[in-house]
Amino acid sequence: MSRRAFLRMLREQRLSPEQLELVQDVRRRSKNRMAAQRCRKRKLDCIYRLEGDIKKLEKLLHERRQLRRSMEDTRQSLSRLCQSVCTEASAPPEQLRLLPRYLSSDCSAPVILTCVTSSSRDPVLHARPEPCPPDPGGNGAGVTPAGTQNNVTDSHVT
Repeated sequence: MSRRAFLRMLREQRLSPEQLELVQDVRRRSKNRMAAQRCRKRKLDCIYRLEGDIKKLEKLLHERRQLRRSMEDTRQSLSRLCQSVCTEASAPPEQLRLLPRYLSSDCSAPVILTCVTSSSRDPVLHARPEPCPPDPGGNGAGVTPAGTQNNVTDSHVT
């Protein structure tokens, strides 16, 4: 009932000032009680929603950790593969070019893997960022200085 209708009804009843104050107090308390119930319900709804959000975020954090581990495993595997290719092919330092998303976390520039022979005669790979010429073949592999494309492509690293 609207306040205007309530006051009109009270005028028709011809109540004493004490009775009028009591009726208004009861109405005010009743409205306040309903408002408090709605507030508690909204608060619980908010808590449940936040708990659900927390569970989703924890799940995403767990998935992110797993993906980072998987990415690191893939990088290590690629590094071993490149080292093996470099060793078997006795490749010159500039021959193997890879996109940075495979070996570097910043993914800003292509990486050249260079083979350096240590004192034990085992080649060691070193990566350094370097600009890569445009790929005429469009397969993601770099172009070697001799003008031939290398065999490391996006499809070989999964």
